Amino acid sequence: MNPSWKIEIELLNLKKLEVYPNPFISTINLEMEVPTPQNYLFHLYNEAGELVFAESRELEAGSQNFQLDLVQRHLPEGAYFLRISDDAGEIRTKRLVKVSP
Repeated sequence: MNPSWKIEIELLNLKKLEVYPNPFISTINLEMEVPTPQNYLFHLYNEAGELVFAESRELEAGSQNFQLDLVQRHLPEGAYFLRISDDAGEIRTKRLVKVSP
């Protein structure tokens, strides 16, 4: 793992963050414990560092469960990095692997 990604992994102030399944086929499930209501940005990058998906969600405080639907993206198999940032710019990164059905 690139050292700069490792540093960012622990920055976002979430009590809980689960991203699954990993590997994924076309959707990513997220379970987050959000400390305060705010806007979150979800950016998915391929191994070359190219942005392949971006979504913004206004989340309420508390437990949040939702999906990021990547079906229309037709992403090739391989490694991806999901970067989650909040209004303060704090970031957490998760490495995911895309596989074919």
